[in-house]
Amino acid sequence: MRQEHNNILIGFFQEDNDIKVPKNVQEYRENYKQIDALLQKYPEIQKTVHQDIQTLCQSEPIRKRKADFITENLFRAILVMQLENVFYRKASILIAESKTLQDFCQLTKKETINHHLLCAAFKSISPDTWKTINQQHGE
Repeated sequence: MRQEHNNILIGFFQEDNDIKVPKNVQEYRENYKQIDALLQKYPEIQKTVHQDIQTLCQSEPIRKRKADFITENLFRAILVMQLENVFYRKASILIAESKTLQDFCQLTKKETINHHLLCAAFKSISPDTWKTINQQHGE
């Protein structure tokens, strides 16, 4: 008797070393791990970006509402958008649907970033900040 379905994505969303993950998935994850390592190595990149987008992450005392995201979440989501070469809405969906991207954006146990907020964050980063980021990366 044939099986009704077969889970062909075993291990795709898991970090279980006992389950074999396709090489292209391993490379995809490794790419984001390397970028994470660069961000850890150069914390001044995040500090520079923070200056530009911090107003988007402030609490709203009038509504007694805490900010949902920190500037690092937003910046990492912008990096995903750039690396995947997609627009705001698609980046938001990709992050929401990918454990790898959620981990990279440090959004585990958080909602995904709305595409309107992602757009506002991207627009908030000044050309001087992008220049600084690119110079840091070039070293």
